[in-house]
Amino acid sequence: MKYKEFEHIISDKRMSKYVQACGGNTRRAMTLYRYNVELSQMMFAIIAYFEVALRNSIDRQLITNLGSEWLRDSVMANGVFTHPVLFKTRDIIYHAYNKLLRDGAYSTQGIAIYTNYILTEYKKILVLLEWMDINARDFLYGIDHVQQVCIKIDKLKPI
Repeated sequence: MKYKEFEHIISDKRMSKYVQACGGNTRRAMTLYRYNVELSQMMFAIIAYFEVALRNSIDRQLITNLGSEWLRDSVMANGVFTHPVLFKTRDIIYHAYNKLLRDGAYSTQGIAIYTNYILTEYKKILVLLEWMDINARDFLYGIDHVQQVCIKIDKLKPI
């Protein structure tokens, strides 16, 4: 993709910082921008792992202190979240808990549905890029691994 097209899509104001950092070399500026996106993706993955680890650590502690049904019990009569100041939190948890009960437990089929959902949304983004007259292949060069990752996920599912 030519720099002017890339700049038009990303914005000259945003890209000017990258061009300046690369001493005026626009090719390097595009590469630096893509590296920055790649670094952000990596950090997002690290944060996602950390969030799961933190949530599970909190859950283990709450199970130890309040029992295995601490979340359900917290929104029932005399639960931790029944204090008037916490009604909004209680309602959020209560509705989420009931939705989980209605929807059932997690399953490997959920993974298939999830990858299908991701691919559907991904295709919508490609259509929107096309509608915006942006060459998606050039624009997403080096960062577009959605289909390959979905295939890897689907291969891990039991038959």
